[in-house]
Amino acid sequence: LEDYPTKLKWDKLNDLHFTPKEYQSEFLKNYDQLTQKFRLNGFLLNGAAGSGKTAASLMLAHMLGEDFTVIVAPKNAIYQVWESHMGRVFKTPQTYWIADSNKPYNGQKYLIVHYERLAQLTSLTRVFSGKRVTIILDESHNLNTIDSLRTEEFLKFCATVQSKNILWMSGTPF
Repeated sequence: LEDYPTKLKWDKLNDLHFTPKEYQSEFLKNYDQLTQKFRLNGFLLNGAAGSGKTAASLMLAHMLGEDFTVIVAPKNAIYQVWESHMGRVFKTPQTYWIADSNKPYNGQKYLIVHYERLAQLTSLTRVFSGKRVTIILDESHNLNTIDSLRTEEFLKFCATVQSKNILWMSGTPF
């Protein structure tokens, strides 16, 4: 029943082009308290298409203030959803790398990778050594088979970087 001091930097909301909607604020508060109370390494964010899950996840990652944010998403969402949000959410442009661009990774804070490039992400784990990493898994229901290669690669990556903030997102979680 204890309340914990916030681990979110609420003043970082000033860095965004908009304020969270009421249900997004409620999600952020729940994430902040419940992950601490129950010693969770993450949370499930469920919401219908167009409900603001992408923006809420970027808000959360920014407010956590960790060293890196890794976004794992379906290939068709890499540019249309994630890259477009990177340009719309933040007042100051954020540095990001898209694995599908075939450009070398150069230390960007945000990494955007689709499921089929998880092995490439795993090869970068040395970059995250000793760093704090937020992981966002978009359309997490696509990793519902525990022994599939993509699920194994994702779990291997999470275990290697030892993230304490893994956000599973889905419009159809159950």
